Amino acid sequence: MIHVYGITHAAGPAPEALEGLGGRPVRLVEHGELAALVTDLDAPPSTRGDLERHANVQSAFVERASLVPLRFGTLLDDEAELRDGLLGRHAGELRDVLQGVDGRVQMTIKAVYHEGTPLREIIAEHPELKRASDRLQARGDRDAMIDLGQKIARAVEVRRTADETAIVQRVEPHAEHVIVEEPGHERMAARLQLLVGRDDRSALDEVVAQLVAELQDRMTVRYVGPLAPYSFCDVQLDAGAAAAWA
Repeated sequence: MIHVYGITHAAGPAPEALEGLGGRPVRLVEHGELAALVTDLDAPPSTRGDLERHANVQSAFVERASLVPLRFGTLLDDEAELRDGLLGRHAGELRDVLQGVDGRVQMTIKAVYHEGTPLREIIAEHPELKRASDRLQARGDRDAMIDLGQKIARAVEVRRTADETAIVQRVEPHAEHVIVEEPGHERMAARLQLLVGRDDRSALDEVVAQLVAELQDRMTVRYVGPLAPYSFCDVQLDAGAAAAWA
């Protein structure tokens, strides 16, 4: 069986020295203008290590060439099915998606507040909230405490949204496209996916480095990439296709 990492241009850079799933070689299977980045396997991949290797191959390849990434576990029986069923049958859709990410990579920014930071900042700005909380606790007024907690939660969310907006405004001029995702948990200030030219990241790198320094007392800014452009490859294939889009 054949495991597919993604779709790229035919006659593009060879995946030399890339180690695929099971420690096996990574190669290209071409059909027309397109090529699939693949590894030959004896059994379906199933472990977390396999998942990490899948992502590592994609990330390594996009440092040199364009790639439309496919979801982990995309399998086809043989090269005939790969060429005719995927690369041939869906050539038009694949070319369009590949064109949209050609020469580009995905970078991820996650900003996570230090423990308790938003609440401390809200209380510092609005000391009356702390005084009200102390009074209500002394009185044992549970309903009023719930109302006050909701008011504080809204204030924290307003602060988070403002921080998110400020980060987006700083990085947006240096990316071709920015996707603002919902925060994954209550301490996350911002989670952004950015589409950036592979060879044109220096300005974005510099801005993120500035953000890391400026925000270090309030939050940790994590900058990850280059990654395969998962968030910017949106296409639906019919049920007969083995490919699945991440």
